[in-house]
Amino acid sequence: MLSNKEKFIFTSELALAISNGLQIEEGLKMLAGFDAGVSHCAKKLMDIMQDGNSFVDALKQSNDFDEYMIQMVVVGQSIGNLDVVLKELSVYYERQKKLNYQIQDAITYPFVLILTMFVIVAALIFKVFPIFENILRQNKGKKARAYFSFTDSNAWRDKVFEGVIEEAGKDHLVMSDPSTGKWELILLIYLNYVEFDEAINYNKNYVDKY
Repeated sequence: MLSNKEKFIFTSELALAISNGLQIEEGLKMLAGFDAGVSHCAKKLMDIMQDGNSFVDALKQSNDFDEYMIQMVVVGQSIGNLDVVLKELSVYYERQKKLNYQIQDAITYPFVLILTMFVIVAALIFKVFPIFENILRQNKGKKARAYFSFTDSNAWRDKVFEGVIEEAGKDHLVMSDPSTGKWELILLIYLNYVEFDEAINYNKNYVDKY
């Protein structure tokens, strides 16, 4: 079965050939010089017609065309306007081709979006978070204010955690509040930035032996 793109090429070019006074067989010879799918189909139709079959019978036997096109060709030949019918068929298949592309885009887009999100999250986990972890570990025991944004929460859209940095991991931060005695475990994925009231320790080659 030809694709909608190939049917568009077949019907539009054959319509043009017939409208210019060529016979169906001559139009098929012209189509034999096109791309692989259309060329193979045109040669197959010529072989079938050389055995004494009509154009419609050749379309049926080729199994390259849908029933709608075959019936439209029957109508076109019966009213003597095959070129006009083929032209309308080309418009129809062009619309189907565009519709298929739109459906493919609609199906593909969510997967592309998910893949992009996966790449971003992976970059955060393996590239960005280790940098934050390294800096935060170098400043354990210091008082700080960590600013977080929880975009998926209406109650906690933006929140500041203030206290002492107790520990930091690849994806989390542990802080304690001396005034309340509370300890808090927060995911780094929501972190915007951290403020200190004193100079921070920073060594990009720092390795915490733990």
